[in-house]
This record gives sequence, C-alpha cells and structure tokens, in this order.
Amino acid sequence: MLGTILSGQANPVQAAVARGATTPRDELLLLVVEINEQTSGEAIPILRSEQKGLCASATQWLACRLRLPQIEPIFFGGDTYFPISAIDQVKLALDEAGQSLRILAPAEAFEATKFRQAQRPRALTESSPAGGFLNYDLITQHLTGSAPGRTSGLFEIGAFGGDHGVLIASALAQGARAGQEFVRLDTTWTQDAPEKRTSWRIGDAITHPAASWGRSVRFGGIQFGSNALTQPYFNPAPLQTISGEAVLPSTVDVFLNNKIISSKEVPPGPFSLTQLTTVGGGASMQVVVRDPLGRERVMSHPFYASPSLLAKDFSDFSIEAGQTRMNYGLISADYGRGFAAGTWRRGMSDQVTAEVHVEVAQGGQVTAGLNATKLAPRLGLLNLAGAISRAESGVGQWGAVGFERNLIGKMGFSVSTQRASAAFTQLGLANGELPPRSLSTGSINFSTVPWGSVNVSLIHRESQARERAALISANYSVNVFQKSTLNVSWVNTLSASPTRSLFVLLTIPLERQVSSSIAAQRNSNDSLRQTEFATQAQRNLPAGEGLGGQVRVTDRGTQEVGGVAQTDRFTARFDLVRSPQNKLASRGMLSGGIAFLDGSTYLTRRITDSFAVVSIPDYPGVRVFADNQLVGKTDAGGRAFLPRLRAYEFNRIGINQTDLPLDAKVDAVTVNATPSYRSGVVVKFPVGRARGGLIQILLDDEMPLPAGAIVTRDGNPETFPVAMNGAVYLTGLDQENEIEAHWRDQTCRIHLRAPASADPVPNYGALRCAGVAR
Repeated sequence: MLGTILSGQANPVQAAVARGATTPRDELLLLVVEINEQTSGEAIPILRSEQKGLCASATQWLACRLRLPQIEPIFFGGDTYFPISAIDQVKLALDEAGQSLRILAPAEAFEATKFRQAQRPRALTESSPAGGFLNYDLITQHLTGSAPGRTSGLFEIGAFGGDHGVLIASALAQGARAGQEFVRLDTTWTQDAPEKRTSWRIGDAITHPAASWGRSVRFGGIQFGSNALTQPYFNPAPLQTISGEAVLPSTVDVFLNNKIISSKEVPPGPFSLTQLTTVGGGASMQVVVRDPLGRERVMSHPFYASPSLLAKDFSDFSIEAGQTRMNYGLISADYGRGFAAGTWRRGMSDQVTAEVHVEVAQGGQVTAGLNATKLAPRLGLLNLAGAISRAESGVGQWGAVGFERNLIGKMGFSVSTQRASAAFTQLGLANGELPPRSLSTGSINFSTVPWGSVNVSLIHRESQARERAALISANYSVNVFQKSTLNVSWVNTLSASPTRSLFVLLTIPLERQVSSSIAAQRNSNDSLRQTEFATQAQRNLPAGEGLGGQVRVTDRGTQEVGGVAQTDRFTARFDLVRSPQNKLASRGMLSGGIAFLDGSTYLTRRITDSFAVVSIPDYPGVRVFADNQLVGKTDAGGRAFLPRLRAYEFNRIGINQTDLPLDAKVDAVTVNATPSYRSGVVVKFPVGRARGGLIQILLDDEMPLPAGAIVTRDGNPETFPVAMNGAVYLTGLDQENEIEAHWRDQTCRIHLRAPASADPVPNYGALRCAGVAR
C-alpha cells in the first residue's frame, strides 16, 4: 500500500514551485525504498542528481510523512524533487545491484501522528411509557415499661410518561399516642435534556452553591442549569495528552497506576495521544515505546488532575429563584424570604477555571463573588475566592485562599483559610446569624504498603466575638493477618471544655458475607472518663434474595440481636436490644415499592433509581441478568421486573437462552437499556416462536429429493436446504403453506398443512412432488 502511495502523481500544489536547473547527467532509478524499516514493496522512481545526490518527489515526501525541507527544489520530468540529504542526520544505503534504497531518518524528520482517545458514545435515552412508582418504609418501635409504641412511615410517589419528565413527591408520617402527624417533604417535577446536558426543576429543590463560599439551601421555586449526570460518559474535566517520538514503527502503551489505559501502533516520527482519562490527584503516566526488535524505551509524564477544573471553553451554570424553606421535615410548607441566584463556571484554559456567583434576596441582600482555580501541573491546585455583600447590616466582605496537593497512592495535603467581616451575609445564614470571623482547615494523608494509611486533619474556627474552637482528628488503617483490617480513630476538641475520643476496631472476615469485629472506645473530658468494649458478628445481605443479621454484646451489659430478610418484593428487619437496666426494646421495619408500568403492577424492593420491565411474551421461567448478575425470572406472562437501573447509562440486560424451548427463534440474548431519571422502560427481547417443522419430500418414483436442493415458501425470501433422504426443516410456518422445491433445472410445488403442535420439532411426514422424477 505504501508503494502505491509513493508512486502516485505529484501534488499539483508543487507545480507552482520555482523550477530548479538540472544537468544532462540527472537520471531516474527504479528502487524499492525502505524508510525506517517500512518498505514500499515495489519499485518507485528516485532521481539521482549529479549535484544534489538522491532525490525524492514532493509527493513521495508527503506520502512518507516526511517534512518538506525549506530549500530550493529540483524540477525533473514535470515533477518537483527534494534531495534526501536535506534531512538532518539521515543515513542512506543504496544497493544498485539489488535495486533497493534504505533510509534511516531521525524521528523529528516526520510529521507528527495524533491519536484522539475514543470516548464512550452518549447513550440514547429510551422513551418511557406512562407509569409510576410508590416507595414505602414502615418502622415500629416499642420499649417495655414505657408509653405505647411509635409507628412512622416514609413514603415517596412518582409519575412519568413519554418525554414529559418525572414528578416525585415525598412525605413523612409519624404516629404517637396523640395521634397521627403528616409532614410533606419534597414535591418536584424534573425535566432533563440529555442532548444539552441541562435540567429543569419546578417545586422543591436545592440551590447550586458557589465552589468556595456558597451554601446549599432548600427552596421552593424553579431551577434551570447544567446537569452532567444526563451524560455520564462525558468528562468535562481537562484530559491528559502524552507526546513522544518513535524512530521505527512501534507500539506505544500508556500505564496509570500499573494499569494499561491505552495501546496504539504508531509509525516513525513524533506522536501524541490526547484525551486520556485520569483520576484526581497527582501522579505520573508511564509510556512504554516498543519497536519491532523488542527494544523498549520508558518515559514518565507527570500530571495533576482535579474534578474542580473544567476543560478549556467548557461551561456550566445554574439559575434558581423562589423562596427558602424553613423547618424542613417538621412543617409541610414553611417558606421564608424570596430570592434569585445564579452560578456560572467556565474553563478559561485547561489550567484555570473561573466562577461567578450572585445572590439577590428580600430584605435588600445582594451578594456577589468570584472564584478562580489554578492548576500548577507539578505542584498542585491553588484556589482564590472573594465575595462582597450589601444588606441592612451594611457592606460585608469575605475572602479565602486554599492549596491542595495529592499524590495518588503516596501522600497528599491541603490547607485553606477564609475570613469574613461581621456584616457579610448570604443565603443559608439565619436571621441574626453571623458568619465565622475565620475558618482554617488543614489535612495530610499518606499511605505505604504494607504499613497502611494515615490521615490527620485540623479545623480552627473563630467567631466574630473572638471565641476560638479547634478540632484535631487522626485515622490509621492497616491490613493485618492478611485478611483482617485494623482501624484506629482519634478526635480531640481544643476548646474551653476539651473532649477526647479514641476508637479502635478490628474487623475479621470469616467467610463470604460473614464477618466478626472487636471494638473499643474511650471518651473523656474534664469530668468524665468512659471506656466500652464490644464484640459483634454479622452476616451481610446478598445483592439479591437472602438473609442477614447481627449479634452485638458490650461489656456494659447491652445485648443486641437482629435479623433481616430480603426478597425481590420487600426487605424486612427486626431488632431486639436489652439495655444494662434490663429493659427490652424492639424495632421492626418493612421496606419496599410498587411499580406501575405498561398496564401492569409489580411488587418490588425500594426503587431508588430507574427501572425496567423485561418482556418475553409466552416464555415463563427465563432467567434475566443485569450486568451479568441474576436479578430474577420471567413470570407466567413472560415478564420480569428490574428495580435498579442507572439513568442515562448503558445497562446490559441478558437472558439465559437455555431456558427457552427448542422452537424459540432468538435474534439477541443481550440488549442495552437506557432509561431516563427515575423512570421506567419496557425491554422487549426479540424472541418468538419459530413455528418450525420437519418434512420429507419424495418424487413420483418414491426417491427422495436430492440433497442440496433448495426449498422456499411463498411470500418469504428465506431459503431452506434439503438434507439427506429429502429431509428439510422449515420455520415460520402458517397453518396452510405453499412451498416450492428447486434442484438442477427442475421445480415442483407442494402444499403443506401444519396445524399447531405442542411438539417443539413436529414431524409433518412425507410429501410428494407430483409429476417429477429423478
């Protein structure tokens, strides 16, 4: 192929190049050319100039990805040529007897090769039929020797249909001696636009805070903004680029944390691999360049990535307006002052992301601030932010600076400090509440194998009244005895009344889903020192149906025992606790859901995300898998309910083909389902009855139709080959069928009556081709 390219016509653009002088001794040689061990495989014309030596045409230079030299060309026979010796440090070996030319050029002589790492395509969302769901959590508690037990319930109801979004409402019901109390929590209509990565929300929502200084506030109103979750395979953060060069055709493997993330075949010359996905923090990519001789060259490319950065020219935003919510979870509809807020972020470059946040609220509050995040690739991430507010209390200021550095799998640290004036105000501060005068945080963590990982953090807060408080904490985790884990946590508050807490936990896995633990906790302050030891054994619930439970005993006399059962329709739990005072407390819980989709109702476990109904009509008992995990079987109507699918992602759903009868015609055993947010889809597998049958075709002389003959059915283009003894298996049969047999130059027609049969492979016997013999 290379030879075909090299021997092509001259680039017409080169015809305009000034023509150089030639001598009568210039001549064309037909040579097989090898460039850095890449051969043309066929002879191509090479000009031998008395003055310039061996020359190749401009077309040949471009076809070999060689950079055209910036020198005067040579014109010969209507083509433009450049001397090969113009390449710096080039080596030539001409074999006139063998009619070959070997060229060894440095990597920088070639044009760069660029590879763009392919990203997963956006999953096309499937339209949802009209449907809905109801989630419930029922809890009852009772303590012996006290007032009657208390029953409470948490409920969530949702409705969706087509492309009209989803409406979800939740409420809390509490029962006591005084009667029932009902509290509405959230009521929200959500409409997503995955193609634009945006969402509308009307009703109860949470504000989008500024990166450094904003606060999340519950409100009732309207919100419109970016939503990266609608395209989970799209990465808005800056992606890494790896560059290098290869002298010979080579394989380039890129490793991150000893795991290969890219492998490419590259031709000689410079190369670059772009859009390599990384994890947050600092590390280095190992690039291994391997040539055909097995020689390897390893390069290290340090990088630092952070999810707080946006790629160059990429933006996200959020706009909201409404009224803040008060006493959430206590009062159904207690709304406070009105407000409007907006946030806009943009990647100014791959290293700098800027943000603007503005709030306007009733009472004359106006707050605005800026935030800038700067990446120093070899150092870490620097953050600067400032805000100003105006309200009845006056003009206030706020400022912050922070720095983080995290080396993946090694060590990391972060420090930040912020200061605010007493007059500074923003959404999220209650009436009369003052912001802290200063708030400083710092943390350091490092991990080594096999010595475990350590994390130490410090928080210091100073109020506007100059009251100071600090908290220091440390955590150490290490694997011991091969499978066990030791975790030690220590917390110390530095204030006028300091308190200290030490917690030690040893977890010992016994078998699959079963483990035991030993814990010790000591709490102390100026007036109290308390130590408690506890042992526990537990069995975790499996992903599907199964049982679990736990037993816990403390040295202070507390005894606990509990069991939990999980089916495909609900989860039930019951616990008993005996206190040191010999009082017995009990608690029971029942959790589940009800789904309505495609005209049917399904009892299921709690629906926390999207869901689907798998439909294989008339095929009961077929096992259904989601992401290779068994999730259920089809019921008598050939349906199975899948309660947990990821919205806007590819959910791989499969069936077990061996559960289908022999006469089932299966076009696919796996499909991808892509539901919308908190919505349901119907997944119909292309499975149907083959309606097949076996027949034998005989000729007038009682001889079977020759093997290899072809049989067709009227109105169907499918063909069926004839086997030995005239046997042929037909599918897609109706009750009455006209079939036609073809062999050599002969044809005959046969009428086949195929009544319905419970036999998966019915045999309809011998049929005669009248008027035809061998």
